[in-house]
Amino acid sequence: MAHRQVPAALRTGSPGVLDYLEALYDAFDADARAAGGPVDRCYDLGGVRVLVRLATPALSSFTRALEHRSSAAGETGLAVCVGGGDAAPAPPFLAMAGEWSPRRRPPVGADTDGGPVRALYVGTTGALSMLDVQGRRAIFWRNPRTARPFEGAAPLLHILTWWLGRHRRYPIHAAAVGTLAGGVLVAGTGGAGKSTTALACLDSPLLYAGDDYVLVSEDPPFVHSLYRSARVSAKQLAGLPRVAAKIGTHGPVEFGKILIFVEQEYAQKPVAGFPLRAALTVRITGELDSRLVAVPAVRTLDVLIPSSVIELPGLGRQGVQAIVRIVQSVPNYVLEAGTDLAQIPVVIARLLDGAHAP
Repeated sequence: MAHRQVPAALRTGSPGVLDYLEALYDAFDADARAAGGPVDRCYDLGGVRVLVRLATPALSSFTRALEHRSSAAGETGLAVCVGGGDAAPAPPFLAMAGEWSPRRRPPVGADTDGGPVRALYVGTTGALSMLDVQGRRAIFWRNPRTARPFEGAAPLLHILTWWLGRHRRYPIHAAAVGTLAGGVLVAGTGGAGKSTTALACLDSPLLYAGDDYVLVSEDPPFVHSLYRSARVSAKQLAGLPRVAAKIGTHGPVEFGKILIFVEQEYAQKPVAGFPLRAALTVRITGELDSRLVAVPAVRTLDVLIPSSVIELPGLGRQGVQAIVRIVQSVPNYVLEAGTDLAQIPVVIARLLDGAHAP
């Protein structure tokens, strides 16, 4: 079926935020009725239940990265409607909605922690995220003509960042691997080895909580899985031939990376979460062997906080402060990663077994 256009009245003039939001819901409802009703899916994200309503069956693949967090239907605290239209909605009020596009730092003095309606519009993709805090509802409006291949890597990321932060669950830009008894965060900038470290652990007893984004909470420090997707270069996969053979080397490509999903042959690897035992940053050495070097927490935070704030502008002050406390509460290390990638999970497992004291 053809996607409904955003109502023309809202693409001209200066509608109020709530008026604009209601019009999007009307468009969503019309599309859903025409398709025989919305496709509803429930997810348990770190103990916070969220209902996602897809306007049409054609959107079913959009939440693939969340499927390992599927939950039985029941009471949920937030309902997120996912719709789309050919016209990318960019109402003028969004410039003052307390949010900004990813990879662009907030203006000085911006209020990033509150507001009854949170909104973020990404002009390059035509994606609009809006959260009505008091109404406990949200909408994600996508433009199929300008959507990028990696849209499904981290679906609803900004809406979930706003909502989960209100429940003391904070998305961060990090990987995480471990066992049910405990695991580690793995921080790193692009090309630092974060994804390689996470994927190298798939062919080991260690479990996988995420490659790019995971949730953290405190009291006690805990890591919750969010997505089962991974973004990895062909070169990285070439260094992990056993993993590549199982998960495949084909998928959407963007910025030189391939989007893959940890499922099928590794269906038992994604885990709901584990207690946080340590935080790591990765340094590729070019040597054969891998090892851990104890460092102060500030070393990890210097990598983790800037990348998380840029990728997840909705974290706000509360989220950043919580992440700082969580990382400071556990031992921190640099993983000096060698060329023998099979050693990486062994070194991490020894740390979790207590063989490596800080």
